[in-house]
Amino acid sequence: PNGSNTLVTNSNLNYYIHKYAYFKLNVEILEQSKAFLSGFREIIPSQYIQIFTPKELQLIISGNNNNLIDFKNFKENVHYSGGYAASQPYIISLWEIVENEFTIEEQCEFLKFVTSCSRPPLLGFQALSPKFCINQVPTYGDDTIAARLPTAATCMNLLK
Repeated sequence: PNGSNTLVTNSNLNYYIHKYAYFKLNVEILEQSKAFLSGFREIIPSQYIQIFTPKELQLIISGNNNNLIDFKNFKENVHYSGGYAASQPYIISLWEIVENEFTIEEQCEFLKFVTSCSRPPLLGFQALSPKFCINQVPTYGDDTIAARLPTAATCMNLLK
């Protein structure tokens, strides 16, 4: 009450932060949270969710948090297009660098760059929809492949 007229000072800073965080995380998004829960419970009834701990539920939704990527499975489930093929030296080099020279954190960042998720799919890369694709972009005129930086379309699991 009367918060807009209360000066924030060092003595009430923690109280202010607590109240502000509560408002942002609970009050401001209450209607959206209710709508989300309603839709979620329409798909998966509450009694099925209640058998899991919060950690187990996060694992089911977000995948394994050890961030180890099964590169054999990843490479087996790639579609190459636009002239690329798994047997080409630069594709072999790409996988060699990502798998053997990147740190685990960099591997997760690569995965996030191409799929929008830093964790491997729970059911393996064969479960990605659409399938992960590495596409060669055609170049025209003075535009050369060497001068072009890679881009990704994460909604399509596409590296180009």
